[in-house]
Amino acid sequence: MILGVWYPEPIVSAQVWTDIAVTLENSPNINQIIYLPKPSRPIGYSFDGNLRTYKNINTQIVNSYVANSSKLFDRLLESLSFSFASSFKLLFKSNIDLVVNNSWWLPGRFIIALTCNFKKIPYLTSVQDIYPEALISKIGKGFIFKILKYFDIYTLKNANHIITIDEKMAVYLSKSRNINTNKITSIKNWTYQYEFSNPKSNTTTFENSDFVYLGNLGQASGLEDFLIKIPMDWKFTIKIGGSGTEYEKLKKIIVKRKLINIEIMQVKTNETDSFLNSAKYALLVVDENIKITSVPSKYLAYVKYNLPVLCVGNKNSIIADEILQNKTGYVCTTEELFSQKNLTSKLNFKYDNENFKKNNYKDKYLKILCK
Repeated sequence: MILGVWYPEPIVSAQVWTDIAVTLENSPNINQIIYLPKPSRPIGYSFDGNLRTYKNINTQIVNSYVANSSKLFDRLLESLSFSFASSFKLLFKSNIDLVVNNSWWLPGRFIIALTCNFKKIPYLTSVQDIYPEALISKIGKGFIFKILKYFDIYTLKNANHIITIDEKMAVYLSKSRNINTNKITSIKNWTYQYEFSNPKSNTTTFENSDFVYLGNLGQASGLEDFLIKIPMDWKFTIKIGGSGTEYEKLKKIIVKRKLINIEIMQVKTNETDSFLNSAKYALLVVDENIKITSVPSKYLAYVKYNLPVLCVGNKNSIIADEILQNKTGYVCTTEELFSQKNLTSKLNFKYDNENFKKNNYKDKYLKILCK
């Protein structure tokens, strides 16, 4: 397995593949070697002392460049560095039955795909988000977009199997990349089975609020537009927690607009439990111009804490479908939200998060890996 993220990083794909690898650990006929970069996601988190040892999993930290920011060029260097280093290791390995190509998108997985094809090793890859479409707001649809899309098409068309997180995503990939649907399987993500934070070591308490937002505060968060549009007299309190390239920018918007009911802060790993437990509801903002988008890690964190989710943005997006199908929240556009007179009536309910447990989906992964 070549994985861009892994335990103890609180990222959905890290959790999924850690769970799968640990499940396969007791299979005597399976020998797992996993190449990983130094854990670094989300940026600003400290993972010292959280690494684990395994009985039958050989994890190897690859000596590659680790991005210090969410900037596109920095992430590109990280992707290329890790994938070249992992490919070099692959070239000198023999008796490999299958490679899980989950390096960084997009050139990273393309490099691994080239190496696997050169050595005639079958590989599978999983898709959590649609690239380069998810980057259109940053790069447009010009030359760079076309090059990145070529990387993606090559990686997916040459894969032995592709795993997506949603049927709508699978259909989109099949049509836009001209891939046979028989090669694509949709398997939903699940909530964390391991604790990435240690509540006992957390002495921080947060004041109660109506809404919390916890996650990466980069350009894709959609929060800038949300904060610009929100009425100054909106009565609900919001705590925004996280880190990212837009943190200072968002903070300035809040101060400049005098949004006294909104507070932004950096939340440490061991403060997650206290932070999420301090609110009645959770906030999720989706770019209204993006239809095919991922199911964000923050959504599964919200579900784990049984928080009703207010999803603001594109009502036809994958995450909107997910929320409506599982009855975990309320979906609306920004304009609809701020014209709502009885918003809490849409969110005052409880739900069971049983549908998001690992055992509901794990066997589908194992069937693909072990066939």
